[in-house]
Amino acid sequence: KQLNIQFIREDSRGQLMLFTQDGYIYRYNIKADEVTPVRFSQAGKIYLRAATIFDEEIWVGTQNGMYIINPYENSEIYINDKSSVVNGLTDNLIYTIYKDKQNNAWIGTMFGGVNFYQRGGFVFEKFMSHNHPSTLSSGRVRGVAAGVDSIIYVGTEDGGVNMFNPRTGHIDDLSPNSTSLVMKRFGDKVYSGLSREGMNVYSSGRVVAANVGDTLIGRNSSVY
Repeated sequence: KQLNIQFIREDSRGQLMLFTQDGYIYRYNIKADEVTPVRFSQAGKIYLRAATIFDEEIWVGTQNGMYIINPYENSEIYINDKSSVVNGLTDNLIYTIYKDKQNNAWIGTMFGGVNFYQRGGFVFEKFMSHNHPSTLSSGRVRGVAAGVDSIIYVGTEDGGVNMFNPRTGHIDDLSPNSTSLVMKRFGDKVYSGLSREGMNVYSSGRVVAANVGDTLIGRNSSVY
């Protein structure tokens, strides 16, 4: 069977997890050069939009919520917007799952902002857009990344890039007029790929370079 691989992630045992667009997950044992399917109730039935590994757990985001799979224990947990008021997601359509250095999860959704999950108990903290200061400028989240100073940058589809400071609890809008497509950290800086505006670079809670790439790869260029 030909695999249309969407993501590749490494788990804590040094094995690679291969994720296909149509919902199949495979475990690749590098030493034995063997590929085996991972048991997943939605395999072949669902589109995988995001995938992250937490130790031995596989977290996958879909258009119907999130699944947490442990292939070594043959366990699976399903979380959606109806799980409970406290533990449920704000939206089922997941764009991104980001793992910070404390091994916590930041789950960006299409319409419901960011769900923060501090691992060790199923309690979500929700960051949404409410049209007033210190909330997200938009609920349509495309990417999340943390800086070296633990500041969380949230890229939105129609509200620019937001900065969340965990120490103060404040959220500031750093690039209100941009459309963020992806957020990635490299070294001590966070990069946001923009729609038709190149790329912005962030550090210490501010923009240190704007529209990078316009002069290199052409004006009105998008970075995914």
